[in-house]
Amino acid sequence: PTDFGTDKKFKILSPEEQTELQERAGQIAEGKLENLIAHPKYKELSDEDKAKKIISITDKSRVVARAEKVQELVEGLEGDELRAKLKELKTSGFLNKEVYDTWADIF
Repeated sequence: PTDFGTDKKFKILSPEEQTELQERAGQIAEGKLENLIAHPKYKELSDEDKAKKIISITDKSRVVARAEKVQELVEGLEGDELRAKLKELKTSGFLNKEVYDTWADIF
């Protein structure tokens, strides 16, 4: 999947960046979902539990994609410039605690 129809639209991103974000989240989710569905225990789950697993993977994929985009947007910034950009991303709603924590863990 390369598009999540219900994804939030972030005004801080251009339409092209929004598309890139959705595509990246789809790429991340695709591999994880393939592994999930191929796992023997997945077949034993109820439909409700399968749906929960899929939603969890797609949600986490979106968070990771946003964390990667944060890194792209702050690359090369330091000190006050970095703080200002992070504040802008937070104020816009793009950078929340979950995205920040993921960004901090990855980068």
